[in-house]
Amino acid sequence: MDALTLLLLILSVLSHVGMSIFFVKPRYNKIVTSLIWLVYAVVFLILPPTTTKLNYTLMVLLNAALFFIATKGKPIEKGFLFISYASIYTAFGAFASFIIEKEMHLALKIVCMVLIMGILQVLIYVLILPKFKKVSVYIDKGFGKYYAIVIAFLVVIATQTIYIDGVTRTDNGRFQIFIATTAMFFVTYAALFSSLKDMVELAKEKRKQIHTELLETRVQAQENEVMWARKSYHDIRHHNDAILALAKNGELDSIIRYLEKQNVEMDSQRPQRFCENETINNVLRVYEAKAKAANICFNANAAARKETPVSSHDLVAILANVVENALHGAASSETSEPVISVDIYYKAKKMVIVCENSCHPSLEFVPDMPRELWGVGIHSIVSTAEKYGGTCRFTAQNGVFKATVAFTS
Repeated sequence: MDALTLLLLILSVLSHVGMSIFFVKPRYNKIVTSLIWLVYAVVFLILPPTTTKLNYTLMVLLNAALFFIATKGKPIEKGFLFISYASIYTAFGAFASFIIEKEMHLALKIVCMVLIMGILQVLIYVLILPKFKKVSVYIDKGFGKYYAIVIAFLVVIATQTIYIDGVTRTDNGRFQIFIATTAMFFVTYAALFSSLKDMVELAKEKRKQIHTELLETRVQAQENEVMWARKSYHDIRHHNDAILALAKNGELDSIIRYLEKQNVEMDSQRPQRFCENETINNVLRVYEAKAKAANICFNANAAARKETPVSSHDLVAILANVVENALHGAASSETSEPVISVDIYYKAKKMVIVCENSCHPSLEFVPDMPRELWGVGIHSIVSTAEKYGGTCRFTAQNGVFKATVAFTS
């Protein structure tokens, strides 16, 4: 193994160590992680492959194995990150190999190789990785959709640079094609993350809107309760005078009927309360008003406790998105009497939210909602519920959509 190839191997190992430490959560400390990647270096030092194709194939397989050993997290997320890294590394590795084959001074080759590997790290850790971390929570269940993109580029780039001889030669046009493919890869990645960023901003904006509506509803409810209390206090003397007059005349039956009537009127005027939990109560108030405005029958039976370990922000993310989806489904159901029913109860130390709504009769899927039909709201429900060890189930049959969410509370 010559000096340049050895340098490329050292730079590669350093890059892979950084990938295992910073890409996702490392399983071990930095020293152990570095030692694990020494296996990679030893394999290529003691048993160097005889051909470039064998070298690359072994490199990818060994990289994948060591990456999964040295890191922890969800396999589907780690797979997406590894394939992305492998695609970028393959492209830059081809540039480094091209530099090695060029006729130039050894010192200049070393500088170029270090520069190329440095640019690789900047692209990964400064541009790509931070953007990925910002959006990963919103595509927690959707990495499979993006696998086709990164795998396709890895196959194309690897085929062009490794499995077809002479790709890095400038006299046959293949190098120019490789440059164009690499550029297309980064353009596609930029578009991908831009799309994901828009999805994140949409989700954030939706949450802000929901919280604003809840705040306005809470303020309005408090104002209504104050007005109700003032009115009751203002009217109490008139009621006392009426009862006193009846009592003086000994009209006991009339007093009883009068008090019963007043109780009914007071209950009807008092603001609706669905449960003791203020967050849930306010969410249901908001959507009861929305449903009423859309001529949708809204029924809610909530047995939620006043205190819950689930943050109000996460509780809103789950319940508001569930009922919001139900509202849209009922509004587009083409049913003469659309209905939304919400039940909240406890079972086996878990809070269970069951929401049923009228939906279009043609909408059917059993037993679970296909992931390709998930929108931002569904992703928000699922990812938030999973923070509390929750499960979600979505079904639609016979014109009824049903969402069931259960999480520790």
